[in-house]
Amino acid sequence: MTKYLYVLCGHTAAGKTTLGKKICDKLKMELVSEGKIKREMVGESYTADNSLDESLRDRGYKKAIDISIEKLNDCNQILLDASFHKKFRRDWIKDAIDKSNLDIVTIWLYVYCPNKDKVIERIQERKVAKKEADNQADSIKIYEHIISTFDMLKKEDMWDNSLAYIFNTDIEMVEDRYEKNLTLADDKYIKKLERFVYSYFIGESE
Repeated sequence: MTKYLYVLCGHTAAGKTTLGKKICDKLKMELVSEGKIKREMVGESYTADNSLDESLRDRGYKKAIDISIEKLNDCNQILLDASFHKKFRRDWIKDAIDKSNLDIVTIWLYVYCPNKDKVIERIQERKVAKKEADNQADSIKIYEHIISTFDMLKKEDMWDNSLAYIFNTDIEMVEDRYEKNLTLADDKYIKKLERFVYSYFIGESE
């Protein structure tokens, strides 16, 4: 049976979590959060410096990927939420798929916002809403780190049986779609996702 691994990746404060929750609600699937896993590893002392700790990031990503693949043994689809700003970490997903005995379609949902002013405004709104205004500088620091080191998701870097959508939340549109030897163009899951994706920004996701 074919399994579906949705990978939500992209920039800080670009709207990933909002999109991820709506997709999970629409397609009735569980979300695995790399950020949550990483925070659980550190505990209450977690800070922005932990978020920028590459060794901790590596452990968080590997655990999130392993959990996602393991869950696919018992369900048809799962959504993995992480920035995946480095290509070598995206390749870990391929390695995990190859080691599993599952037939997995990888669906990338890349979310970015090239408008820095809009991103900073979102960070400020989010932190104020959570009464964490003192941590705004930390979030902006993380955003600037992600932007400066991001390896763009390219069609040539994708592996067989994978699909990618590029969401630009500044202009609120699906900017591009990539496909790499996808054999399930008429599959009901893909069709349902396609309907959702192309109606997302106009609020008609039925």
